[in-house]
Amino acid sequence: NACIHTNPALPREAVTTVLMLGLAGGGALSSIYKIFPRARVSVVEYDPQMIAIAQKLQLQGRFPFPTVYQGDAATVLGTLPHAFDIIIVDLFVGIEPSALLFDSTFVATLKSKITHHGTIIANVCLRPGHLAVLEQAFTHAEQWTYDRNTFGAYWDTQ
Repeated sequence: NACIHTNPALPREAVTTVLMLGLAGGGALSSIYKIFPRARVSVVEYDPQMIAIAQKLQLQGRFPFPTVYQGDAATVLGTLPHAFDIIIVDLFVGIEPSALLFDSTFVATLKSKITHHGTIIANVCLRPGHLAVLEQAFTHAEQWTYDRNTFGAYWDTQ
């Protein structure tokens, strides 16, 4: 599970806020709640149909459905009222990772929205080159592949 790759300076039991950029069908929700049992989860999702599908499927199980902000991640992210311990970037246009990951302004906004010991986790499927701007923005970067998906985890070590 990608959520185990987080900054060790913030123990999992201390994580209280998680932001997902991209909801899809909500399949990651139960794992997030199991790994971070005290977390309140928020989601930014562009597609209202994906929100409806996730609400219908209820894949988060016994856990609460997250707070959902419907809109474009590039617009909504900067308007969110607080920082998050974990931000999961799972943004795709079809099967391609979002070009936002190449945008240094977007990455700077991401960085401004994590707490002091927070972590950004990004899924780019089979496109590890999409992680380059994130790697340059943080003092700690790691990549791994799981089930044909390439992930990266990023945080600052100070």
